Amino acid sequence: MLASGPRLVPAPSQRRRAEARAQQGGLGAVAVFILVTGFTVLIAFANAILTDSIGALTGIALVVVSAYAAATVSMRDRFWAVVTPPIAFLTATVTAGQLTTTDSGGFWVQQGLLIPFTLGQNVVWILVATAVAALTIWVRHRRQKRT
Repeated sequence: MLASGPRLVPAPSQRRRAEARAQQGGLGAVAVFILVTGFTVLIAFANAILTDSIGALTGIALVVVSAYAAATVSMRDRFWAVVTPPIAFLTATVTAGQLTTTDSGGFWVQQGLLIPFTLGQNVVWILVATAVAALTIWVRHRRQKRT
C-alpha cells in the first residue's frame, strides 16, 4: 500500500500535456496580451511622434492586431483576446501619451486630463477592436461546434 493513498486517475504527464497543447494550437493568453499590447504601444509611440496625438493610426492598428489575435488564439484562452484591446489602449495612453502632454499644470493635472480625454476621443476604436475580437471568437466557436 502506498503512503499517499491510492490514485484513482493518473495525472497526465508533461509530454501528454505538450502534445495536447500542440494539437489544439494557437496563441496562449500571455502571447495574445504581449502581441496586442506591444504592437499597440509601438504604433502609439509612432503616432505620438508623427502627429503629437494618439488617434486613428493607433486605433486602426489596435483593430487589426486584435482581429489577428482573436483569429489565432487557442480556444482555451479566447477570453484574453476579447479583454486585451481596452487594456492595450490604456497602456498605450499611459506610456506613449506622455509624449503628447503640455507643460501646463502639474503632473497630476496632466495625467488627469490625458487619460480620460485620450480614451474618450478613441472610444470608438476601443469598442470596434473589442467587438471585432468578440465576433471573431464567436464565429470560431460556432464553426468548432459544427465539426
